[in-house]
Amino acid sequence: MTRIATSLLTNGGNLSRKYTTTVTDYKITWVRPEKVSYLSFERSGDQGLEIDVKSSDFTKMYKELPELKNASDIVKKMFTLQFLPRKETINIRRDKILELVQRHKLDQNSPEAISKYSSTINRIDYIDRIIG
Repeated sequence: MTRIATSLLTNGGNLSRKYTTTVTDYKITWVRPEKVSYLSFERSGDQGLEIDVKSSDFTKMYKELPELKNASDIVKKMFTLQFLPRKETINIRRDKILELVQRHKLDQNSPEAISKYSSTINRIDYIDRIIG
């Protein structure tokens, strides 16, 4: 083994003629780039949406009830998103995002499907920011 190494260095091998060089000959220091989260907008290209869903809003079903218009403030507050399961807030947020791109009330094609996925990604990103 040492005989082969010496012959390469002294008898005109590639290393002595500088046909091939090693990484250390270039004096390059490489630093691994910082990992970008798979939910980050830098990776996905998502610009984000500012959809305002307040805890004092009603769901679609309760918003149209005539009885709630004449009810007291305490009764109205019971039917707000604050006292309903979190799933209702998520559904209202998804519907508002869907309304931005929906061409027809019953249309569920490609842009609408993308908006539903965007809503899910935004929700996961929000949870990720809270937890992590």
